[in-house]
Amino acid sequence: STAGVLVASREVRLNHGEYAMLYCMAIHQDVFSKAQLDEAAWGEEYLHGTNSVENTIWRLRRKLEEDPRHPPYINTVVG
Repeated sequence: STAGVLVASREVRLNHGEYAMLYCMAIHQDVFSKAQLDEAAWGEEYLHGTNSVENTIWRLRRKLEEDPRHPPYINTVVG
């Protein structure tokens, strides 16, 4: 299933994991670990070595950010 969000007056379709992760980040406006984002999106324990969180974040950046390689909204904090 998909959900729509508005970005600069245009509708962007997000899948369940993308929407849940974005909702978590938007509501709490905090820094989250991969495990916390995985739990928010799929309600599962994060399996180290998987790329599910990174892939979802990359899709969100491509859909929401003007320049996904230099995102002003969804940023990665190392450590």
